[in-house]
Amino acid sequence: MKKIISLIICFLILGISISYASTSSSSSWKTPILSNSLQFIAKLDNWKVYMNWTSFYKALWDINEDFKYYKVVRSQSVSNPVYPDNWYIKYESNITKTSYIDKSPKSWISYYRLCAMTYAKNRYCSNVVKITYNNSISNNNWWVNNNWWAKPIFTSKFNFHALLDNGKVYTSWMPFRDILVNKKFKYYKVIRSKSVSNPIYPDNWYINYEPNENIVEYTDNSPKIWINYYRVCAITTEKDRYCSKVVKVIYKKENAVSVTNNSNSYISTSLKIKANNILNNFYRKLEKKYTDSEKRLYILNRTIKSLNYLKSKKQKLKAVIEYMVRKMEERKKKYQDDFSEIESIFNDF
Repeated sequence: MKKIISLIICFLILGISISYASTSSSSSWKTPILSNSLQFIAKLDNWKVYMNWTSFYKALWDINEDFKYYKVVRSQSVSNPVYPDNWYIKYESNITKTSYIDKSPKSWISYYRLCAMTYAKNRYCSNVVKITYNNSISNNNWWVNNNWWAKPIFTSKFNFHALLDNGKVYTSWMPFRDILVNKKFKYYKVIRSKSVSNPIYPDNWYINYEPNENIVEYTDNSPKIWINYYRVCAITTEKDRYCSKVVKVIYKKENAVSVTNNSNSYISTSLKIKANNILNNFYRKLEKKYTDSEKRLYILNRTIKSLNYLKSKKQKLKAVIEYMVRKMEERKKKYQDDFSEIESIFNDF
């Protein structure tokens, strides 16, 4: 009987020890402290999640505690994960190491967070970043992660054109450097959609990728029958999206028939594209050299006069010259309504 009692007491003591050992790892830590200064960023790119954060020394310089280690926490079921309540994917004891790459993210939704642990048993935790990852998509450059892409910025400064001629759609636009000089260009994407009237990249599929900032035209050789919506978006290295206006093009089967017109006033779409590019480069140089509207108008009038003289000598250039003169007359109206001189007065303050 005494042996049985002794065995029962041993099991009870052993059970208490096991229970204490299983819970001590989490209960020994103090209540998590959310730190706004411990800024945490996580971005999805090419099937990997890239993370970086503010160092413990910079973010929590005013607390009198010694740093122990970082823990990067990831959870699919808990939207507010903390360590050690939730499992970690990275342990880092070097206080200066402030980045990590998750090379095997989980499919669909994951919640990421950084926790900085101290020897005082405090847990300083960052903001949570939600990452959506679909590993079934073959080209991850197409995948949209709302935590990654900035909200698109729409601008008419691209002067985007999409013109149908002989079964093809000719697109052209202004160089990105003429729109924003303080942003680092990465590439253009020309988007086409039949069902979405306001398409943007990468939410909608693209038909052309162009990493050369100086190439500002593209020909769609196979437009879809009936309605097509075209737009160009310039992407920066900071993942900003600057998008042009949308141009609606209606393509019917009869458009595929070659256009024939013997009139001297006819100008093909391809010639219009070339003329527009010449004019856009001219406007860019003109506006860069002269800020005064009167000087700009003087140069425009002088150029129009030279073109009209050339037209009288070269009849085969009549249609192109008349088209360019019409465009320059439209530009003159802009300079006549220019408020740059007034704005310059106020910019001095």
